[in-house]
Amino acid sequence: MSYKEVYEELSLLGEGGMGKVYLVRHRRLGVLRAMKVVRKDDATKLPAEVDILKNLDHQRLPRLHDIYEDDQNIQIIQDYVEGISAKEGIERGGKFDEAHVRKWAGQICEALKYLHTRNPPIIHRDIKPGNIMITPEGDIKLIDFGIAKEYKKDANGPSEHLGTMGYAAPEQYTSAPTDARTDIYSLGITLYHMITGKSPYEPPYELRPIREWNRSYSEGMEYIIQKCTQADPKRRYQSIDELQRDLDNIDDFGNMRERRKRRERLKLAGCFMIFAFGVFLISYGSEITKGERQTIYMEQYDKGIALLSEGELDAAVKTLYSADEYAGRGDGHKAVAAAYMDNGNGSGCLSVIQDTAAKYPEMREDPEFNYYWGLALDSLGNTEEAAKKFEAAEEKAPDNVLYMYYLARSYTKSGQDGKAEKMLEKVKAKANDGISSFVYAGILAAQNRVDQAAEQYTLCINTAKENDIRIAAYKELVSLYGKNGSDIGMLDKEIAVLQDMRRTYPNDEQAFVLEQLGEAYYTKSGIVSEESGDETDNKADLLRKESISCFNELISLGYGRASTYLNIAIVSQRRADYEGAEKALLQMIDRYPNNSDAYVQMAFLTIEREGAKPQSRRNYSTIKDYYKKAVELGASGEKLQRLEGVMADLKSAGWIR
Repeated sequence: MSYKEVYEELSLLGEGGMGKVYLVRHRRLGVLRAMKVVRKDDATKLPAEVDILKNLDHQRLPRLHDIYEDDQNIQIIQDYVEGISAKEGIERGGKFDEAHVRKWAGQICEALKYLHTRNPPIIHRDIKPGNIMITPEGDIKLIDFGIAKEYKKDANGPSEHLGTMGYAAPEQYTSAPTDARTDIYSLGITLYHMITGKSPYEPPYELRPIREWNRSYSEGMEYIIQKCTQADPKRRYQSIDELQRDLDNIDDFGNMRERRKRRERLKLAGCFMIFAFGVFLISYGSEITKGERQTIYMEQYDKGIALLSEGELDAAVKTLYSADEYAGRGDGHKAVAAAYMDNGNGSGCLSVIQDTAAKYPEMREDPEFNYYWGLALDSLGNTEEAAKKFEAAEEKAPDNVLYMYYLARSYTKSGQDGKAEKMLEKVKAKANDGISSFVYAGILAAQNRVDQAAEQYTLCINTAKENDIRIAAYKELVSLYGKNGSDIGMLDKEIAVLQDMRRTYPNDEQAFVLEQLGEAYYTKSGIVSEESGDETDNKADLLRKESISCFNELISLGYGRASTYLNIAIVSQRRADYEGAEKALLQMIDRYPNNSDAYVQMAFLTIEREGAKPQSRRNYSTIKDYYKKAVELGASGEKLQRLEGVMADLKSAGWIR
């Protein structure tokens, strides 16, 4: 039977090296299909397309319906995908915004995961904007399996079909085998082209970190693209699952609390591509100054982030500042500022921000940099200047909900109620009800209308479509109740919110939840213990045990820091569990030998423990050693002054010399 008996040709959709593609209509059903026509003497150029397509069934891939042939041609009938290719989209608009690229990256990963998990796995080998169709509904389909092949682990011969210049992975030009990492490389190049509008085979013939083109791009997207496009397959994501995890948590890259979750440390090798006279040149080991500097930068930067997550602030600062020297950019400084802010040190954050702005003026164009600048100013009570920085952040990234939230809140705090109302109206016009409730809650919280703000945060948690917004609302609600922590009713509400958050997100946000719960239980124990009676003493002790349990779980999950061990020691000491307190401090000293806080607390522990003994058995001799070590490590501040005062009293009483 001829295809003409079943299908009516309507128009030519396109043609290329693999044949022509026509739009056809099923004569009886009336549905539109795409028909690829390949000459029989060119059929060897379809190494497995028919066999591959006939077994595929996935919403992101076209289905195969019929195969016909005549004396000269083979006709392959498959789904007609309505819409435009990503290539056409770039040609029309120059590039796509990051929100769309994120969404489509996830959808492409869905398709690739399906292909890569077939038995045997199917490698597409030609991911590029021209093979990604964007439907009228705004979703994508991955097309053209002309050079796809089934992967066999023992296949190590050269690939007959090389893919598209600029998008093909380096191994496609050698005798090395292709596998899932080949598609990951091509996907990375494709994402780079879609988000920046810069084609890999046009000047400047290199892949720059995307934030060099536009500072508003997220750190997460920059990281993902760079990891996908490593020349050495071993340095790329090793599977689509691994890539998908980072896409799902892409916003974590800009949040220091979430960075503690990232245990894998990326060591990037420079990726630099040159295309000259149509020849693709890639060097794995050649000396390319810019590529080497980028490699060193990423290694140093990642090491610095790891040090921050482990609580080694001084070492992290040196490492991150060194990274910035190699790159000539201030992202390492920004990470330090974020760490100060996350630890509640607004003045430290502001100092770093101001130094960075002077040394790297281009950082003033970075929306996240302005965001932290605004947070630091806000924490120090300079709400009017904070509003200006949040305005700068929101101007560069107008769809970032957190920027809108803090801007509206800072307007309210600085008495600019009219601007706050306009911002809220702007949010209502462009966002869903959940986001509007979140921003409105921030305004109410700034007005200290606790109950009304809590109601709006809760409404956001129940209605927002975006996970990250619901999580942000949970955190702000915790903060709202925590600010009134001397009220046991507010503490109970804070604990209830944290427990609900833990149930809702059992696999996420554990570092935040456990840390806040541990602190809330301990604060509540102090209020309860002010009441008299054995029952309240037991209740307070149970709360302290809960607090210690939270901090221990934090450590067991890999989120522990120096402050976590210190908290366990302080709570244990409050319970008169001196052995437990000493054990925690010794663990802290072993893991963080340069942290002076452990030695200061060890001195206070010794004072309290010895003071509980009969006078004839007291021995305060080790206190001087702890004090000396703490001073050597740079201890200072109010706590050290208190220790010095106690030591002076002990000396006057003759207990120490």
